[in-house]
Amino acid sequence: MRNSIRPTKQEMIFYAGTRTRMIRLSIIVASVVLFVIVGAAALTEDASKKRHRSVQGDVERELTIPEIVERLQSSIVIVQSTSDPEKDKRTGSRLPKRYTYRSGILVRGGRYVLTTHIPSSERVEVILPTARGVGARIVGSDKANSICVLSIASRGMLPLAEFGNSDQVRVGESVLILGHHVPASPQLTVTQGIVSSKRTETRFGLKDVKVLVFDALLPTGCSGGAVVNLKGKVIGLAFRRADEGPDKYLSYAFPINSVKPVVKEMIDTDRDANGG
Repeated sequence: MRNSIRPTKQEMIFYAGTRTRMIRLSIIVASVVLFVIVGAAALTEDASKKRHRSVQGDVERELTIPEIVERLQSSIVIVQSTSDPEKDKRTGSRLPKRYTYRSGILVRGGRYVLTTHIPSSERVEVILPTARGVGARIVGSDKANSICVLSIASRGMLPLAEFGNSDQVRVGESVLILGHHVPASPQLTVTQGIVSSKRTETRFGLKDVKVLVFDALLPTGCSGGAVVNLKGKVIGLAFRRADEGPDKYLSYAFPINSVKPVVKEMIDTDRDANGG
């Protein structure tokens, strides 16, 4: 029978203690790792919930009418155009100058104004919300879509309106129309209504021009103003129609998604021609 070497009592105690310490250390390490994993997961979930609440709040929150007016009142301007005096066909004498007032929306850092069509022969001045008048130059005017872009000599950055997505506008949705009623006044005029319909029309020989229709009143001078949803975003450019027919009590606007490409092209062309 082979002799076997048995560990001494001291060795057995040492080995048992070492094994116990190793087990305890493993438990501690596993606990730390588990704590780190659980903590990281909790932080990630909390951050995700905060982001979700933030996005959801941005998407869902509607503003009160005073909040919308306060946010946009510095972005809506008065546009005054003047035509050259015409001669009276009977007497040959010159007639008084004709002044036309409309509203406009500041875009592109406040260096440009979006409004409705203005004949290129007319002289234009823009009256800012501060009541200060500045000279304006017609960058482009699209009669078919009744869109005009003006360049103004503004100093510094002016507050701008935020454009929304007019493709998401629903019939029955509440809207505001913001503009400046004649006589020209820096005080903003606000009317409220709902989207009555979304149409396509033929204008100046062009078919399938998209139009938004509202039951809100469009006061004189508010053509070129902003049609705004209850989140404070511009969804349309208001324009007037002839005061006749069954629709004379309705207001109209070009959807902002149809307006934006035309405006961008006009501004980009102007910036290229004038060195940005």
